[in-house]
Amino acid sequence: MTNTRTGVWLLGIQSIEFPEDEQAVAEQGEIEAKGELSDSRKFKVFPVRWPGKSRFLSLIRKGDTIIPINEEHSARHVEEAACFLGMRKTKSRRGNPVTYLYLERSRYPNSVPWKVFKPHCASIGLKLRREVVSREITNPLRAQQVVAFLSTKKS
Repeated sequence: MTNTRTGVWLLGIQSIEFPEDEQAVAEQGEIEAKGELSDSRKFKVFPVRWPGKSRFLSLIRKGDTIIPINEEHSARHVEEAACFLGMRKTKSRRGNPVTYLYLERSRYPNSVPWKVFKPHCASIGLKLRREVVSREITNPLRAQQVVAFLSTKKS
């Protein structure tokens, strides 16, 4: 990671399905992001569709650490940290802004259930709401503790 300000972000991810009419944009961004992988044997590109506008999109920088919080069928789990590679912007069928984020993620990421992750965060002084959309962990020590916790846990 080469930038001087490296943020650590919690990012709520609802779904990884992309509308058919956005497929070309999503795939082109993924191809470009593959060229940014640090080691294609260990990592893969993980695309995320982010509908709408968000202040977060103007704050995130290449090289930032992203901690995905995945929600699938009302169950949430938190994955080990990924690295932000880049983004592509487009419009939805209805003309609303859509941003595709591309993350460098381990091919086999560690994962922790939300009910384990949230109390751990509380124990180190990081209070989380029930629903996390995007949140930067601005305290460097807490950010380091969260990243370390997730990298040592096994699914």
